[in-house]
Amino acid sequence: MKYSSMKKKKIKILFFGLGSIGQRYLRILKKKYNNQIKIYAYRKTKKTPFLDDKNKTLSRNIEKYYNIQNIKIREINSTNPDIVFITNPSSMHVDTIRKMKNLKNTYIFVEKPIDIDVKKAVKILPLTKKNNFKIFYSSNLRFCDDFIYLKKIINKYQMGQIYYNIIKYSQDLKSYHPYENYKTSYTSKKSLGGGINFTSIHEIDLIINLFQKTKKLSSIIENIALKNLDIKDLFFGVYQSRYRKSKILSFVILDHFQKSTERYFKLICEKGEIIWDIKNNQIVIDKKNKKVFKKFKKDKNIMFENQIKFFFNLFRKKKNIPVNHSIFNGIECLKLSN
Repeated sequence: MKYSSMKKKKIKILFFGLGSIGQRYLRILKKKYNNQIKIYAYRKTKKTPFLDDKNKTLSRNIEKYYNIQNIKIREINSTNPDIVFITNPSSMHVDTIRKMKNLKNTYIFVEKPIDIDVKKAVKILPLTKKNNFKIFYSSNLRFCDDFIYLKKIINKYQMGQIYYNIIKYSQDLKSYHPYENYKTSYTSKKSLGGGINFTSIHEIDLIINLFQKTKKLSSIIENIALKNLDIKDLFFGVYQSRYRKSKILSFVILDHFQKSTERYFKLICEKGEIIWDIKNNQIVIDKKNKKVFKKFKKDKNIMFENQIKFFFNLFRKKKNIPVNHSIFNGIECLKLSN
């Protein structure tokens, strides 16, 4: 007697927000897991147009192209998603988690930062524990090949003791999202989570995940150039961490107004210097004036794809989220960025 093979139940994925980062994750999910997933979305404004991998606008309908079913807030429970992607404006992240108070055992992927209010983020912890939410905090730079290589160098102690680091990221807000008017973007509004200390919180995440026991010694957060906006466009922070039982300092400089984009991580070490040029995807090891260049593939999607694969493996195996990728890591980043 023959039995027809039963179709596997599709993984239900709900998106809150489909701006540039939400659409990036959506493209990856459809590319990697298209026949295994069903996509739902809650979109309040639908302002962001259809974007491609390079954030260029195309004249397509997001819902129709990706076969997305839009839902209302009251339909969250009946939809009962397996996975939720929170990729709406930063100030809405914790409030979005609260909207799922009747769900249980859900895997939740939260784009950085975890929120803009530390107290709000801490207050959500009892709910996440009670409902057994598996909250994954996005940290895509840690999934790029450059960073993985850098971490190996540091862990192997190849350059001896690290004395201090200089971390720099400059990105003109006017060219941050070319597809939209920067004045109306969430990045230009304090109430939605705009501000260089929030949009560039990745740099803080890198420090606390390369080293141990990081604490902030001092910081300056100012509005220097974008006087017509109510956000902070300059951040300067001094941090102290532990590395192999020694203290090291990190100097972080972030701004939203330098015309030329610049992003790097420079470590001043006992045997020379290590420079991770994030913008150009290369690491330079300068040891006794002998430079070694290590180039990596310049494809922004790789780190995002690696991160989604890592997250999906946790979901499939029903594993807990590792602490350094969890909501606790997100809260620690937020505390150090304020």
